[in-house]
Amino acid sequence: MDRLTRMNRLTRIAAMVTLGAITLGLAACGGNKEATGTPTTAPKAATATATATQAAAKPVTITGSDYAFAVDGQAVPGVQTITFKNAGKEDHELQLVSLDQGKTLADAQKLLATPGAALPDWVKFNGGAWTIPAGTQSTMTAKLNAGSYILLCFVESPDKLPHFAKGMAGTLEVKGTEAKAAAPTATLAIEATDHAFKAPAEAAAGKATISLKNNGKESHFAGLIRVPDGVAYETFTKALTSPPATATPAAASPKPSATGSPAAAAPAAPSGVSGGVGAVSAGGQAWSTTELKAGTYAIVCLVPDAKGVPHAALGMMNKLTVK
Repeated sequence: MDRLTRMNRLTRIAAMVTLGAITLGLAACGGNKEATGTPTTAPKAATATATATQAAAKPVTITGSDYAFAVDGQAVPGVQTITFKNAGKEDHELQLVSLDQGKTLADAQKLLATPGAALPDWVKFNGGAWTIPAGTQSTMTAKLNAGSYILLCFVESPDKLPHFAKGMAGTLEVKGTEAKAAAPTATLAIEATDHAFKAPAEAAAGKATISLKNNGKESHFAGLIRVPDGVAYETFTKALTSPPATATPAAASPKPSATGSPAAAAPAAPSGVSGGVGAVSAGGQAWSTTELKAGTYAIVCLVPDAKGVPHAALGMMNKLTVK
């Protein structure tokens, strides 16, 4: 799979963020189909449980595999840090989503069945650990209220199905005595507006604690994607926001571009996903830690606007040099 195909996969993944969590409501009920008519698989339960008398927190580790979440530990209200491990063979992410009190999965189903429905205020994105490669780990930190949260992975497999439709969805119960932990100190502080990032241009290689503060009115995330060595940042980011290219048969001549010159083939490269902070709703803030190696990165938000245009194409894409 070439770089352009992978990057447009990421765009399609993020394009599901605005309604993808609601689609999970259908999967959680079992036996339903997505709006496209593709059968979904009932998610495997992944609920952190505790006894009624348990008051103390137990550090939470969530392990993602192909395709399920396994939860170990007990989350409590307050500033909560969760370790996310990718034990699968594909890229995976951890996203937390909540529904306002009084809202149910039936409400979500009704919303999904309404063509063109806007994302309502009662759907909340609570941060997460954005996409990391197989065999790696990161953390997510967010201030959580008591209640039930949905865990899901939006990453898309080569067969085009999102992982949550394959069972990579579950729940996390937050309860017990409120934690008094303070928010982590960021080494890479990012602020989001509609539609721009305010972020440092450089960062040190190694363990990075990333914070994302959403000052906009729309949901945003801050994903880090490493530019392949030998590829220009401008070439990479142009491909990132371009529509999928149509493959040219080997025996055919290259199709001329609008300027009349042959269209250049995108070089093959790994996906380059390197973690980051999952989506947070307007006014929210969350943190994540990840390992960064030296190189050039793109900080991106690929959540689509009301017209389906990814935020990165509207200006939410910054260059970050790690050394």
